[in-house]
Amino acid sequence: MRKSTPTAPTAPASSTKQHHVQVAHSEVTLTFKKKPLGIGLVPSTQLYGAWEVGHVPDDIAEELCVGDVLMAVNGDTSVNAMDALTFRTYIGKLAVPISITFRKPLLHGHCDSHATATALFPQSDEYTQFLRGSTRHV
Repeated sequence: MRKSTPTAPTAPASSTKQHHVQVAHSEVTLTFKKKPLGIGLVPSTQLYGAWEVGHVPDDIAEELCVGDVLMAVNGDTSVNAMDALTFRTYIGKLAVPISITFRKPLLHGHCDSHATATALFPQSDEYTQFLRGSTRHV
């Protein structure tokens, strides 16, 4: 996963760009100038935020990654308390430009899905004994 470094806000390179990017620490703010935004959002798997990126268009793939967590829309953090229908309606009613802030989750060390599943849901002794054939059935 790419590390983000703080930078000062910069003007878009050309007027044909559909978005503007501002990076600060582990957060990235994208300003979209037209709809549809082109990003896909899914329920968050992190302990914070309600939505995370599920799809990234090619033109912003350097700034935004699948798994980045939505933190605010136009500075409003209450979007994380909205259900899917309310959130969709809210985004639909907003006028462009729309600024969306995403946080890049921090990973400490290598983490794959098997290791994560084992850490979150370790096998019980009963299950392990059953696999070895030593479980007693009453």
